[in-house]
Amino acid sequence: LSCLDLATGKLLWKHSIADQIRCGPTVARTSAGDRIFLAGCDGRLHVIDAATGEERTAVEIGGPTGTTPAVSGDLVLFGTEGGDFFAIDFVQGTVAWQKRPAASAQAYRSSAAVVGDLAIVGTRGRAVEAFMIATGAQAWRHPMRGRVDASPVIVSVAADAADAARPAALVADAKGMLALLDVTTGEAVWEFDAGGGFSAGAAVAQGRVVIASDDGTIWCFESAR
Repeated sequence: LSCLDLATGKLLWKHSIADQIRCGPTVARTSAGDRIFLAGCDGRLHVIDAATGEERTAVEIGGPTGTTPAVSGDLVLFGTEGGDFFAIDFVQGTVAWQKRPAASAQAYRSSAAVVGDLAIVGTRGRAVEAFMIATGAQAWRHPMRGRVDASPVIVSVAADAADAARPAALVADAKGMLALLDVTTGEAVWEFDAGGGFSAGAAVAQGRVVIASDDGTIWCFESAR
């Protein structure tokens, strides 16, 4: 993991772990200072000082992961290749909770999105799941047609101009299904069959959602007017 000076490109520090790094680093301003969270293929969550590159703590997670961690307060949330979903208390350096939703759990390659008191994540078990951040209880599970490697994206939607906007999760699966899910219930607001599968999440800008499918098509959606 390398840290470069934004203005000059000068290398400020470099931090190495014992195996591959497939996730993106998560940078957050926390109660303990500016921290970087790195979930590694070495089976550890690494907590790194953003200023110096020094490791503050590393928490064992029992197996590799390539997903980018999400942060909520003092908790870091992510899933693993082994099918476990973790909440790590990075201040204490301990596992706050660990869930395996099914006996035949599938790998998580989707990175979680945090909205309110929920962490929402896709699974290779052809579903999108929502966990209560405080306890790890599963709030809902929405089945999808294919595995969900793409990371969910939280957007604001309103039924019409008179309604207040509310959060929803845009998800996409490997069979080409796009769905906008109500974050409270997990029910679909709308669905769209794009044909080609998705392995990466969407980008949101200027009231539009842009996402690319595996067959090379770029899709752009906007709210109906």
